[in-house]
Formats: sequence, structure tokens, C-alpha cells
Amino acid sequence: MPDSFWEALLRPFSMFFPNGGIYVEIMAPDGRFALFVLMFLLLWVLGRQRVLKQAQVHVMFALTLLVGLSFIPWLITSGNGRYFMYCLFVVGPLLVMCIRALPTTAEFRLTLIFFAMSLQGYLLCLTVPWNNWNFFPWSRGPVFKVVWPEISIKPNKRVFVSVSSLSYSILAPQMDAATQWIGLLSLDRREERVGLFEKAKRKLADAERIDLILPAILDHMDRDGLPDQAMRLSINDMVAPFQLELTEESNSCYLLPISQSSDNDGGASLIGQSAKTPMFSFWQCHLKVAYKQSISSKKEIPEIIEAALNQLELICPRFFRTGESSTLPLNGGGLRNYPGSDMKIYAIPQSGVFYKYYRSYQITRVGSVEDVAAGHFTLDCQQLRGRAGLPWERQI
Repeated sequence: MPDSFWEALLRPFSMFFPNGGIYVEIMAPDGRFALFVLMFLLLWVLGRQRVLKQAQVHVMFALTLLVGLSFIPWLITSGNGRYFMYCLFVVGPLLVMCIRALPTTAEFRLTLIFFAMSLQGYLLCLTVPWNNWNFFPWSRGPVFKVVWPEISIKPNKRVFVSVSSLSYSILAPQMDAATQWIGLLSLDRREERVGLFEKAKRKLADAERIDLILPAILDHMDRDGLPDQAMRLSINDMVAPFQLELTEESNSCYLLPISQSSDNDGGASLIGQSAKTPMFSFWQCHLKVAYKQSISSKKEIPEIIEAALNQLELICPRFFRTGESSTLPLNGGGLRNYPGSDMKIYAIPQSGVFYKYYRSYQITRVGSVEDVAAGHFTLDCQQLRGRAGLPWERQI
């Protein structure tokens, strides 16, 4: 989302720059909006008297008004390109309509259209977006099929939870439609999500069985392919804020092997290899509701560290949202990660308090731990390194 009216006004030109985070997560430069603005201004200056007499131009003006007004709710609510998809589809034909209305020769108009298509095609070739987020390549059929353990529980009384921003929705169709899924990472105690948090707690309390789904980690497997003791403590740390913990039973976790699908030719070799080695397998761990805080493997975070980190949340709540992150131990201090704004903050004794935006190469010091905890510091939330300013102004 833009930080100022000036940034909002120049968003069509910001989209031209291939920075991640300008309007979509991956690198995706889009020059069509900037070109359309320039062509529209040229059209208005050179031939508005003649152009306005063309009947088809009224359609172009109506479409231009629609796209222009659509920027307002888009930038206010998210600024994320995935929620602006219809305008991303419309702007290409709209640019062609604008060029065709120019009071020039047909040859010159065709040259401009060819230039616009070539420029956008060149930008696309520089930052090919396809397969950026793929874990498994396949051509048809299901990607893989997980072998689930036989557990006799009514589907509507069984809840699967995850502790990742990824939903693992590819697993859901393999379960009964009545099975319930909850992404714990999407829940917090912020005011606007209190209702969702309480609803999830009621579902967990009413469930006959709660299972955690997470990818198996090779470095934390025991001989049977199950989570080792360190991993089990980490699991308890992750689910403890939601009053959950692993059950004490010896078979509380299962390895979910990936079986090769007979009707899948495209990913058969990769899936077959994954079935032999648990590289892409999942763990399913049985959880129980724990009304006491579970034992944590984390070291106690000093109060002054928590106080320093809390100060940044008070000063810049838009980027460091209270309740979105818990403190992780780091070098005698603490770290908080804010996935909603792609920000991290650090408080390290003898070093100070720092913040870092994910597109920035270096961390930025705010002040000493003692000064920040006491509120004796200044931080301009509109000038955060890597995040603030237009793309060509950002310091990384």
C-alpha cells in the first residue's frame, strides 16, 4: 500500500519498475499503465477536438474512468495486484484503443502498438514469472497422494491445523469434505480478528481429535523418520499460544509418505524419488488442548528486550503489528518477524535495536536496548529503509 497521496498518484509508473513488493510479491514489471497515461495525455493534447467526435472513443473514456476509479479502493485496501486482476487484463486493450485514437497516420499508430507490445514482452522475458512458486512439476492428474494413517474419528469432529502461511490445500481434497482445517498463523488477538480467534478456539475445544500438519524436516528426524526431541519442543512452542501441545503417547506423530500416482506421468520420477526419501513428506502430529502453558524449549526473554520490541510496535503499528509475532531468542536478545509487512525487528544486548525490511540488504539501527525500552528514541515510520519512497528512491 502507498504511504502517501503522491505515491498513490504515481503507482502506474511505480509498476514499471521490477521491484518485488511494489504491487505483487514476485518481480513483475508492468509498463502498460505508464504507457497508457503518457498516450492518453498525448491524445488529449494533440487532438481532443477531433478525437471527441469519434463515437468509439466514448467507450475508451468510460473504460479509462473505470480503471482510474478502481485504483482508489484497490490502493486503500491492499495495493496487491492479485486483487486488481480485471484492470491488469483491461489495460492492454485500453492502451491499444488509446493509440488507435491518436490523430496520426495508421503506420505510426501500428508502430506505437508494436513498440508497446515489444517493451512489455521484453520486461516479461527479463523476469519470467512462471513456476516461481512450484514445489512439484506435473502435467496431469494429482501431484501426489499422501498415505494417511487409519484413525476412526468422525470427519466433522476432526480438525487439522497448520503453523505455516501456506495452507497445504493440496492435501485437503484427499480428506473427507466434513474435515475441518484451521491455519493457526492467520489467528491472533488483534481487535479485528478476536471473533475469528474465539471461533477457532471453540472448534478446537469441541474436536474429538486435533492433528498438526507440517512438512517433514530431514535434519530433525529420528531413525523412524519422526520428529526428534528438539523438533517436538519446537512444535510445542509453535502451538502453545493457542493452548495446544503434543500428546504424551509414543505414537503422537506419524510420517506421511508420498505415494507415486499411477495416472501421473509428468511428475512420476520426482514423486517416486520422494517416496524413497522423505524429502517432501509430511508429519502428522496428534495435539491436545492444554489449558496450561506448555513447556517451552526457548530461553526466557529478558523483560527489557520485550519492552524494547514493544516500543517499536507502539510507534509503528502499521508495520510492527501487535499480536502478529512472538519473540524468538537470538544472541541473548530477541527477534520478531512480521509476515504481514515483511518486516523484522531485533533487540540484542550491547548491540542495540534494529529493523529490517525483506528487500533491504542491511539492518537499520534504532538505538540502544535501554534507550528504546525507555522510549528515548526517534523513528520516522514513513522513512523505513527499503520500504519507504518510490521505487527509484528506495535505499536498500
